[in-house]
Amino acid sequence: MSRAPLHVLAAGLVCAWLLPIARCAKAARAAPARQVPSARSSAASPRAGALLMSDDFNRANGPNHLISNEWSYWDHNDSARVRSPVWQVTSGTLFSVNGSGWTGVPDDTPPDRYSEQHTDSQVLRVYTSRGNFGDVL
Repeated sequence: MSRAPLHVLAAGLVCAWLLPIARCAKAARAAPARQVPSARSSAASPRAGALLMSDDFNRANGPNHLISNEWSYWDHNDSARVRSPVWQVTSGTLFSVNGSGWTGVPDDTPPDRYSEQHTDSQVLRVYTSRGNFGDVL
């Protein structure tokens, strides 16, 4: 199955590799426009349907095809931890496999530095490192 990259759209939809981007973009354009005042940010809201971020998962950041994992997020004393400039993984593991983001085989055992034996991806929490999207509805 061909997988589209992960996209974050201004309409607030996060489109994962399981949802073709054309369907996601169509859904974003169909989403009703809402005006919500923002007390937290003075950044202008992006145009509805505008692509704000994209990752084609074509490159790992470390050994074992690792993009990042919870070990890297929580173990600040490990100078060899694998950090992503794009993603923060607070639970589980994110790998780059053939141009797709993958969790590995889900389990409930904490990973090692490179998620070689376990992934803890039974619960996966991944955030963008970038936080300047403005008001995204």
